[in-house]
Amino acid sequence: MTTGEILTQSWKLLGEPSDLNPNTTNGRIYLLQGVNEAIRAVASYKDKVTRQFFRYNQFRDEMYLSYNQFTGTTGSGSTVNTVALNSLPVGETNISGDTLSINGENRVIISNTGVTCQVEEPFSNATASQSYTLSLRWVNIPSDIDFIEVLAVENIDNQTQLERAAKDDTYLSTLGETGTPTQWYRIGRRIYFNTCPDNDFNLRAWYYRMPRPVSGDLNIPELPSNFHFPIVVWTTYWGYMWMQEPTEAYAAQRRFENLMRVRVSQFDVKDMMNQSYNLSIRVQ
Repeated sequence: MTTGEILTQSWKLLGEPSDLNPNTTNGRIYLLQGVNEAIRAVASYKDKVTRQFFRYNQFRDEMYLSYNQFTGTTGSGSTVNTVALNSLPVGETNISGDTLSINGENRVIISNTGVTCQVEEPFSNATASQSYTLSLRWVNIPSDIDFIEVLAVENIDNQTQLERAAKDDTYLSTLGETGTPTQWYRIGRRIYFNTCPDNDFNLRAWYYRMPRPVSGDLNIPELPSNFHFPIVVWTTYWGYMWMQEPTEAYAAQRRFENLMRVRVSQFDVKDMMNQSYNLSIRVQ
């Protein structure tokens, strides 16, 4: 279906409300918002029975990231407990939990006010004009990447794949130690490591991205065609919520879930391949 067809079908199923009429300027703006929300809902759908996320191969992409340590010289007023840095890494305001190294000693930063950092244990010698290395526990995902989830992370420099850390509340990364990371986990737009890296290195990460939004009537959603009608149904759910009709919205939501449950995604098709098929992210 084209975007224009999806807009028209959704509007008709909603009973052709005037404020969502795609043939008017404002109505089209409102309903198109619902269509793009629907596309995202289908792309990130998780079956409530099997607990399995749908996957579509065209949304699997890769990004390349660089991890860099930050070096400088301590500023005036620095003491063994409070250290003034040259500057903070670009885009960072809170560096609590990161590791500061001076004269071979590692200390955990427990708080910072701008460039002034408090450490959890005094340094032996941390006066002004001392060389330091600041090691962050994470690398940031660029703001222009619209992703659903990070799938795998690889250290390009030593060609090893990092293990995804356990997704439970008991997991804690190591503090105050530096080394080569072997595990990762994601919180928000950060990929955290199980230890602060002790060297600069490069990463490749596979991630599952969101489909691109549609705008023009002739645009076709990136999702496979058999998932276009679920876009229509989810848009009606959005429309009923817009019109403050919760009963109809609930019915549309159930209809959407039933439609999704009987469709086979490309993730399911993968399991039908030969057992020896290798989906490793790394070229051997």
